[in-house]
Amino acid sequence: MAKRRLIKTSLLVLMAFAISAFCFSKDKDEVIASDWTTTPPKIDGLSQDWEGFPLISQKYGVKLGFRNDEKYFYVLFVFTDLKYLTTAELTGMTLYFNTQGEQKKGRAINFRKIQLTADQFIAWMEKNKGPISEEEKKKIKAHDAYWLFHSGIIKKDTEEIITAEESARITPAVFRMAREQKTFTCELAIPLEKATELAPGIGTEPGENLTVGFEWGGWTKDLKQLVASQMGAAGSKARDERAADDPAREGGDPQDVRGMSWSDRPELAAMRKRQPKKYMFWVDVKLADKQ
Repeated sequence: MAKRRLIKTSLLVLMAFAISAFCFSKDKDEVIASDWTTTPPKIDGLSQDWEGFPLISQKYGVKLGFRNDEKYFYVLFVFTDLKYLTTAELTGMTLYFNTQGEQKKGRAINFRKIQLTADQFIAWMEKNKGPISEEEKKKIKAHDAYWLFHSGIIKKDTEEIITAEESARITPAVFRMAREQKTFTCELAIPLEKATELAPGIGTEPGENLTVGFEWGGWTKDLKQLVASQMGAAGSKARDERAADDPAREGGDPQDVRGMSWSDRPELAAMRKRQPKKYMFWVDVKLADKQ
């Protein structure tokens, strides 16, 4: 009788082990299907254009949505638990792309906000949008600081963020960030084509498999400078944070510029006492084929 109980117990243990192994293998090998889209979402950091498309729950309270067409890979990244947002709003996010099915940091594109002075903003506007009248320059200089949404390739050897020279051959990577009620949303459009090594493209095509890593938070060079500037400017007069009148072009102007001042933000003071956490996870994606 005892022998039978021992055999029965052993079989139950083996069955439990087999089930757990199957579940682990299923989670590990799970591939998220990207949906084909004929109407690209407006990249504005809002989730309205994603209604009807499934969002997949991930770790750290994140929900993900993927779509693609012939040219772009579209990503909706939603923080549903803001305790994991850490410094993403200030320093952005880095996406790693691997076309060999490996969770290995290779090609990386960084998406972040960059603060500009009025003169730097004018220089950027003239380079990307054409000449600006003296009257418009005067209006721009009425504000101290501006920011833009910026994307660039991260060099492996130096971790420097490189921006490709403007060219008709280079399709920009576009992103926006926005708060929606109790969530924080990042919306991105990344070119499938890699025009050059420094162009912010993936280097794949519709129908292919893709492993994507998402990384955000922690200390960055820019964040350390912001904390230092707040310490040095304690008690100084607050800057004018009114937005510049430069609405984003629908569908994907890569950089939207608005007035801002980060050095006075209260969360920077807390970072002087406690180092912000860094988070990262990987997902496997199957891009939709041409339809």
